[in-house]
Amino acid sequence: MSYKIAIYFISLLVTVAYLVAQTDNSEGEKEWYELCGKTIKTVEGLKIHNSKLPLPRTQVKEIGLKLRVLTYNIHNFRGYPEDLGTEKWNAMLPGKRDSREKLDLQLGALGMLDAHIASLQECFHDKQLQLQLIDQLGYKASFFPASYHRHCAGATLSRYPLIDSVNLTFMELYGVKASLNKSEFLAPMKRFLGRSLVRLPGGQEILVYGGHYEPASENELALVKQIYQIDRALQRPMIWMGDWNIERSHPLYSWFKKIGLVDGFMYLNLPHTTTSLKGDRSRGGIDYIFCTPDIANRLESIEVVSRGPVTLDPNDQDSVASSDHFPVLAVFRF
Repeated sequence: MSYKIAIYFISLLVTVAYLVAQTDNSEGEKEWYELCGKTIKTVEGLKIHNSKLPLPRTQVKEIGLKLRVLTYNIHNFRGYPEDLGTEKWNAMLPGKRDSREKLDLQLGALGMLDAHIASLQECFHDKQLQLQLIDQLGYKASFFPASYHRHCAGATLSRYPLIDSVNLTFMELYGVKASLNKSEFLAPMKRFLGRSLVRLPGGQEILVYGGHYEPASENELALVKQIYQIDRALQRPMIWMGDWNIERSHPLYSWFKKIGLVDGFMYLNLPHTTTSLKGDRSRGGIDYIFCTPDIANRLESIEVVSRGPVTLDPNDQDSVASSDHFPVLAVFRF
């Protein structure tokens, strides 16, 4: 009898824990979407939205800020190797992942990188963990749902005020409206493109674009050019960064340079080694930080970070890195 009672209470506790977890996840989903940038779908809509933004500040100060700017594909908290991470996180109880360990891995990575502004890619799963992440690290955040590849949602994190954030993923291209019908998917962006206006402590304002690109899509190229041309009227410096899924030999890279953006690695004459843990280290990177020429001379350093929790421990065959990408970190002087 006592055995049956014990089994009953264990089952009851498991059920209650499951329901609590489901409630937390539901609340996390709601809060995550409340932090999403406004979705802009038309050229006219973007122009109207831009017209309502405050004019650039005329009184700004140089305060010697070493602005740390980061782009990082966090691989939806799955770690790398993904199969090893899943095995470790399922080890405690059948069907239950050890979310604390997943969170600690990302806290260690982003804590070490200590960016003032970050663009993150692949931020769709584990929304509750994302919220805990930004809360514990003290970031303000805007999230950007993706289009066709839903798991490729993105985020902008900032230590400084986010004056404005918009999701440009579903923008029309030259008057052709996007469609979410997967049999005829017309959205130019297959993953995401988000824009945030950040105000630095000295009063300077920067437009920060985070993106996750499709290497074979000519429409994405055209859309970025369209947005770039419209947003230049805002008269703010720009930083474009993200997971571009291309090397420098790709036509997309040349196209970005033609619209006037400056590759941080090229500007400082530094090698851009691979940013993928899966790749050959002699191969070029696929994650970039670009800026407009008006702030290129403020760039002091840029690196592919391959140490600490973002990489595998060669002395531990069971180690798990925080992602299958290496982060790229740049420092600008303001």
